[in-house]
Amino acid sequence: MNATAALLLAALIFQSGGPNPAAPRSGLSRELSDAFGKKLEMLEKFEHDPKAKRVPVSIYESELNSYVRFALAEKVPRGLREVRIVLREGRLELRGLANLSEFQELKEKAAGAASFLGLLGGDMPAEIVADFKSDRVFGQFEVVSAQVGPVPVSPSMLGEIVARATVDAARPNGFDIRAPFRLPYAAKRIRPQQAQATVEY
Repeated sequence: MNATAALLLAALIFQSGGPNPAAPRSGLSRELSDAFGKKLEMLEKFEHDPKAKRVPVSIYESELNSYVRFALAEKVPRGLREVRIVLREGRLELRGLANLSEFQELKEKAAGAASFLGLLGGDMPAEIVADFKSDRVFGQFEVVSAQVGPVPVSPSMLGEIVARATVDAARPNGFDIRAPFRLPYAAKRIRPQQAQATVEY
């Protein structure tokens, strides 16, 4: 999975440690990013070590967004900045600024569909809102809305954008944002909540 899908899925893939850990302070910092990296190592152990004791794990927005800002900075797609992930009850929001001059293919496609998006330029606020459900090791997104500046982006167009941005050796057709997928780290379910999420085993 590469950067666009990673950003979209990050809030549902990452975590913090322990059944009831204290919530970290808000804001972004390298300290929170580093702490998040250590927790990723713990999840990887859950996945690969059959003897590891698996416990519910909490994800916090401040750790997640710190990791995106500092550890994933070079992997964020060119033209996208100030990325922020917001966790809500059963829902994930992805916000940022998109420089449309870096997304010419998107503009051309939108223009072909008689959309004002093809006429826009410069930095525009972008937002994706998606509900998320998971159970029995599978999860699925349902796109509620997507928008660039004043222009809505259809779920089908968003699906094409994500798929094209996530092509790699493991996924020659990219990630299908509308299809069910197996949860990472051998988790049974992931429950988004206000400002955090819980990974359950």
